[in-house]
Amino acid sequence: MYEIMYGGQQLWTSRAVAEAVMDYATALMFRGGWDVVRLPVVIEGVATEARLSLGPAVALGIVALPGEPNPVLAAEGATVQNLRERMASVRSEDDSWRSNAG
Repeated sequence: MYEIMYGGQQLWTSRAVAEAVMDYATALMFRGGWDVVRLPVVIEGVATEARLSLGPAVALGIVALPGEPNPVLAAEGATVQNLRERMASVRSEDDSWRSNAG
């Protein structure tokens, strides 16, 4: 399981979702763009949905939670695909972010 740190809050989600949203946020940051995304998350053991605003001034981080099992989230595959498609669109507009991303 991964934790997304966003606006002083911690949201738990799967590794695939956390990495996809981080990659997309990084692409938006280098492009200077903004977007709102929906993510499947787990709060107090219950699967739900979060909406996050992403952009250059938004602090976002992800952390692996050792010993915590990766949750099975109903919308995980569709969410990851959607984030990857959005990222591809941003990258096609400006490919320079890749050389700067770590």
